Amino acid sequence: MSPRKLATFTIAIAMLLAANVFAADPADRKAPRIICDNDGNEAMRGFDEPLVESHLRRRTTDLVGTHVDSIYYCTNGGFGTCSRQSKVWKPLVDCPKEYPNNRLQDLFDLGTDPLAITVKFCKENDLEVFESVRMNDVHDHSTKHAMGVWRFEQNDFKHQHPECLMETKFKKPVTGAWSAVDYSQPVVRDSVLAYLTEGCTNYDIDGVHLDFFRHPVFFRSTYEGKKATAEELAQMTDLVTKVRAMTKRIGDERGRPLLVSIRVPDSVEYCRAIGLDLEAWLAAGLVDRLVTSSYFQLNEWDYTAKLAKRYGVLAYPSLDESRVKDPDDPAVAQAMRGTLPVFRARALEAWASGMDGVLMFNGPEPTAPHWRELGDPAKLAELDRDYFASFRGAHRANGGNLPYAEWQKIETLNPANPREFRGSDTQRATLHIAEKLPKNARLTLAFQVRGLKESDVPLRFALNDKELRPGKVEKDWYQFEVSADDFRQGANELEVTLADRQPKAKWMDAKLEVRVE
Repeated sequence: MSPRKLATFTIAIAMLLAANVFAADPADRKAPRIICDNDGNEAMRGFDEPLVESHLRRRTTDLVGTHVDSIYYCTNGGFGTCSRQSKVWKPLVDCPKEYPNNRLQDLFDLGTDPLAITVKFCKENDLEVFESVRMNDVHDHSTKHAMGVWRFEQNDFKHQHPECLMETKFKKPVTGAWSAVDYSQPVVRDSVLAYLTEGCTNYDIDGVHLDFFRHPVFFRSTYEGKKATAEELAQMTDLVTKVRAMTKRIGDERGRPLLVSIRVPDSVEYCRAIGLDLEAWLAAGLVDRLVTSSYFQLNEWDYTAKLAKRYGVLAYPSLDESRVKDPDDPAVAQAMRGTLPVFRARALEAWASGMDGVLMFNGPEPTAPHWRELGDPAKLAELDRDYFASFRGAHRANGGNLPYAEWQKIETLNPANPREFRGSDTQRATLHIAEKLPKNARLTLAFQVRGLKESDVPLRFALNDKELRPGKVEKDWYQFEVSADDFRQGANELEVTLADRQPKAKWMDAKLEVRVE
């Protein structure tokens, strides 16, 4: 059978199955306000006695009573290794010098493990709980960082199947990490399916979360910088179809549905380019929840919300920490985007775009106010918040990814990707705001321009074709008091015009502060 026919056949089978046995009516499901994605390494980092209570106090106990309705608990820090009891993948129970206080074996000796502890706690506190599995995590790819070396040394699967690795550690990778596994190999797909089946069978979870963003290289074609083939698309669709069939079977046996959640890039076309036939999965009813974005964002949030609504699934943005850096001061731009007012703006942008809630990945401490604010759009509308033209920029995924520039439709202005003036010209950027800004708020629009020879160089600033009145300047930030009537819901056009030639002048950043009176 040709690759094209194989792809068509696989999708057709999936859709036939879906019509009879798959997705439940989303109206019957409660949409979590906040999903807390816990990367699950508490035991390796160590904690005191009593072990179970200490494990929960690290990231979980204080979430009770917040807006968190669901916990996605990650159980693998690499393809083939894990942090729960397993006969499929190897638990990381050793104590290297990087993790001298690893308590995973101690928990095993008590007859439990991190996932079991989390599941029990969630059931007792009326919280939903999913097992999250990173589909190609490559934290073991480093040949210099001791943690990465240790993780690879412990990985029996990768040592037993070197033919499944993208490359050897002695050859420089192209677009991905050498230790990534190639999903065109049947043993890879069989292994992850067996691990997921084991989790659904042995733990009373509410669903599984397939995290395709850790890390987004799955086939040798994309590893080499090419688009995935039709055969590769069909192979991954076949795997996801089997996952759905497995969760349906086990859900039927226990009398309660087992849901399927995925995290993928927020572009149908880019997903296809890397081997994930996202729209075919949605059309076939293989997925209940769609979570998008991570290291990078390709579209505004309404893209995901509309896509999910079209196929009757729930939609969530992944609000990861920003990794935008300023080349002249690496910590500043990232720190500015990590504040509570910024997370309020990011969450409200998602809510106003039609998302069903938010997912927090690598979130703050469980006592942080984020967990009590970001799940309530009405409350967020009453609080101070800070928007940026670009929260995430054009960052590369750790572990690499197929270049995505041709699919990125969102603004990327940030200190690592500035607009450069070429003589006396005008540079433009977009500030997207999905909410209707409150008229009783004090609004300050700020532009960061760097590299001017003199402070009095003629500059013109405009918002939606309206020239802004002269404002104040602090360092290289030009600030203007504006009103809610100056903005549109959606895309707002920003302009900076430089009258004189300034060969080193750059427009670095743009920010809107909303202060509720």
